Amino acid sequence: MSACELEDCALSVIVTVVSTAVSGHAVVDGGSKTFSYDRFQGGDGSGFGIVKEDHAAQVERFSEEHGHLNIQRSDRRYRIGDRLSIIPNHVCPTVNLHDEIYGVRGERVEEIWRVAGRGKVR
Repeated sequence: MSACELEDCALSVIVTVVSTAVSGHAVVDGGSKTFSYDRFQGGDGSGFGIVKEDHAAQVERFSEEHGHLNIQRSDRRYRIGDRLSIIPNHVCPTVNLHDEIYGVRGERVEEIWRVAGRGKVR
């Protein structure tokens, strides 16, 4: 049993592929300072998010600034500069790590919301 379907997930983070130097792996420009370290809580408990454009890719680990994707099972050819949308495992810390959230419909930004609680932890 799952909490929702993928199409029910309203938040994703857009990242850019910055390296494909290691065969079967890609590096993106979003890491733990973007997503947090929360692992997937269902199934085998692996992965740190879902790549919307390629469900065969696994968000394997994070450094502070980069996400490391295992793309060994993927048929997609990854290139530097590719833009991907990653659904984070836990939206709360992801939102808290950003100053603004963009409300997008299709390719159009319709709203920009300031994260009012950002930096308010005491």
